[in-house]
Amino acid sequence: MLGAGPTLLGAVFLLAGAAKVRDGDALVRSLRILLRGAADQRLPAARALGLALPLAELALGGALIAGLWPRVLAAVSLAALAAFSFALLVLHRREPRASCGCFGDRVVRLRTALARNGLLAAVAVFAAAEPARAWAVPPWLVVPAVAGLALAAWLRRPGETGDRKSVVEGKS
Repeated sequence: MLGAGPTLLGAVFLLAGAAKVRDGDALVRSLRILLRGAADQRLPAARALGLALPLAELALGGALIAGLWPRVLAAVSLAALAAFSFALLVLHRREPRASCGCFGDRVVRLRTALARNGLLAAVAVFAAAEPARAWAVPPWLVVPAVAGLALAAWLRRPGETGDRKSVVEGKS
């Protein structure tokens, strides 16, 4: 893989995290379906996970691109992909037409999503096994880039863009 595995995984996690920040409602809807057995705690738990998951994906993606602990984070990526695939199977069983919220509100066929996760899992396995990369993007550059990506995605959320932009610009 010539050192590209962690970078590819990082880019995918950054895109997924940014999409979830941009359209968190799709993620919360799918989490509510997944947490169906949790009764009254379903909505608060879904909202909490809906906030934590994109931030974790952005952090994981940024760390992978920065070259921090590439083997360890490749293994973490593999575990995350396995958990996401399991969640896809449960979601599809409970609500076959629901969006998983993986990359926003777009509905993706189960086979396509599982194939994507399988390919990314293969990349993670190879990345975990390969020697450390000779190059990486410096962390001091990755952190502001990830923060900027998250802020841009947040500002571009559908339905609320004007309100958030006004707040950021200091307008009421």
